[in-house]
Amino acid sequence: MSDNFFSPETSIYINPSLQPLTRKQRRLVTKNPGSIMAIARSAKMAVEECQLQFKNRRWNCPVFDGDHGRSVFGKILRKG
Repeated sequence: MSDNFFSPETSIYINPSLQPLTRKQRRLVTKNPGSIMAIARSAKMAVEECQLQFKNRRWNCPVFDGDHGRSVFGKILRKG
């Protein structure tokens, strides 16, 4: 995974109104503007650590479902 999705050019995709969030989640994100980025960074760190821990195993924390082209992160990282 690259850090490209954290660039300022992709901040439009971090906009809570564009995310599939509940009304309560959108309010939380609006009141705490950095929360989406913190969640994205944390998820990225978790996957990287998982991949490191399981790098020599058959299952090594894949991020993409190759059969269906889906990401564990949904659409947010594909746009970055």
